[in-house]
Amino acid sequence: MNVKISNQIGNYDGRAVPYVELEVLGDKHTLSVRKYPKNVSVVMWKNSDKNGTKVSLKMPHDKFDFTTHVSDMVCNFSTEIELDVMNILEEKWDYATKVNNF
Repeated sequence: MNVKISNQIGNYDGRAVPYVELEVLGDKHTLSVRKYPKNVSVVMWKNSDKNGTKVSLKMPHDKFDFTTHVSDMVCNFSTEIELDVMNILEEKWDYATKVNNF
């Protein structure tokens, strides 16, 4: 598993929108958690077939709970992230979003 945190700017409907992304690249699946100025997006897909297996979730910042929503997303793919790994990912997410608060 490879974890990458990045700060980027996406172009949505002609607007430049900044976001922070935590991306978890696994052997079989990829998980992306992005914080935008108005919401958080969680997306997961099977690496071998991104178009056919993509599942996404979007919600306001105040409704997002990292462990709960990421675990629910991962469960859709009949796989799991161990608790100690989930705790590490949440710490990385918390640090990245505190440093890059909108």
